Amino acid sequence: MVAALSRKRADAPSAWDVLPAVRVPTVLISGAGECTADEMAAAAARLPDGRGLRLEGYGHLQTFWHVEVTAPLLLAFPDEHAGRP
Repeated sequence: MVAALSRKRADAPSAWDVLPAVRVPTVLISGAGECTADEMAAAAARLPDGRGLRLEGYGHLQTFWHVEVTAPLLLAFPDEHAGRP
């Protein structure tokens, strides 16, 4: 079972490749410890309507643990897109 799932996953397109197909406004949030500013900018640029935010001083898990930081960013994002097609 695990081998079959591994083969299927190996054939799946990468997240990088599917970013241009995302058709909804999207915000990417990461800790600065998990990607560079250039990597975040490149990922956000691949989205038709995307924005990338890097949180200085945070790694991957800290962006989940510190909702007092990430929640306001996420909650503000839909308002930035209100009224847009």
